Amino acid sequence: MKELRRACGHTQETMSEALGISLDGYKQIERGRNGASIDTLLMIAEELNTTVDYLITGRNCVVVEAENKDE
Repeated sequence: MKELRRACGHTQETMSEALGISLDGYKQIERGRNGASIDTLLMIAEELNTTVDYLITGRNCVVVEAENKDE
């Protein structure tokens, strides 16, 4: 998260403000000392232009197209 945050031009302070949480709360999430709610993870992903999956696993999201059963 730290690398993504910096790449997006955010500081810990601007992230905490954007998320509406305390600076200490954001720092604890970024350091992995505290978890985050689904809503907070969604907001973090949006601010960092990524997916919740990437935030949790560190893997890029792979989109699998469903087969058309009508063919």
